[in-house]
Amino acid sequence: MAGKRIAVFDRTAADLKGDQFDALIIPGGWAPDKLRQSQDVLRMVREAWKADRVVAAICHGPWVLISADIVKGRTVTSYPGIRDDLVNAGANWVERRVVRDGNLVTAMKPPDTGDFCKTIMEALIDEPTSQTSPEATAPARR
Repeated sequence: MAGKRIAVFDRTAADLKGDQFDALIIPGGWAPDKLRQSQDVLRMVREAWKADRVVAAICHGPWVLISADIVKGRTVTSYPGIRDDLVNAGANWVERRVVRDGNLVTAMKPPDTGDFCKTIMEALIDEPTSQTSPEATAPARR
């Protein structure tokens, strides 16, 4: 991970640009329902995506990806309750703990956080790619 930065900010999304980060991680729970209503958050997610940064979301976090319009044609997972939202947005939803599609990393539930973090780290180390990587997908939920 030479050259990678880790930073914590006490700023709002309005103050930030998506290309300022190596990875953008969207939390789960109900926070994404609020985050996706912010045009500044959506702009930052789009900027990170266009800059080939790692964009990751867990649980209900992919709601933000839908609103940022970056899931069409991508293979993703999420909390099962938002499966239809992702499918209706053009994503290929799969029932797996963690899915990596190029620089996009998604995970189903909080118990999957360990594998989610490991996959984010792998994505940071690898060269950016926009191709779906089925072989890099974590095992199906047991």
